[in-house]
Amino acid sequence: LPFITQYTLENVGGLSIISTPRNLRFNLFQNYMTSFILVLITCISIYLIMNTRYGYALKAIGYDEEVSRSLGINIFRYKLISLIIYGSLVGLGGAFYIQLNPVMTTNDVFSLNWTLLPIFMALIGGIRTFTGPIIGPVFYILLSRLLSISFMGTGIDLLILAGIIFIVVKYLPNGLVVPLTKLIRRQFS
Repeated sequence: LPFITQYTLENVGGLSIISTPRNLRFNLFQNYMTSFILVLITCISIYLIMNTRYGYALKAIGYDEEVSRSLGINIFRYKLISLIIYGSLVGLGGAFYIQLNPVMTTNDVFSLNWTLLPIFMALIGGIRTFTGPIIGPVFYILLSRLLSISFMGTGIDLLILAGIIFIVVKYLPNGLVVPLTKLIRRQFS
């Protein structure tokens, strides 16, 4: 489907570039504050949702769907509601992202970065923790920037980053947050 859409947009006379008007773009401070507020709203809403009956049902579904179904949880209903909630949050993020990158091409939208990087970031942080999907992107972005500066233009940075992702996923299945939490608890107890 991505290839068909890309071909249609580029070769059949459709638009291959989407651009936002200049007067709708933000300055650097507005970008920072908007992204901070979006992250804060997302974290607070997820925290509040996960500490309700609905959140406990989602946790149960995440651990074992069959057991959850046998306990009377309507799995389809809970998945549909979570899809709507988190889809809305992703839509807010996408609306903000177009302000940062005012020109979007079909290659940008249908690249693997849009699907694989968020998954890798969540896996690195830890998918069954609240702070994992927050720590994962911070770790990934800092490491990728450091490696891209150190090995500029050689491609070695991507190889090292892929190796680190493999090691974290293979040997730390709960992500970085669980060992970091244990280490911090040991230091302060």
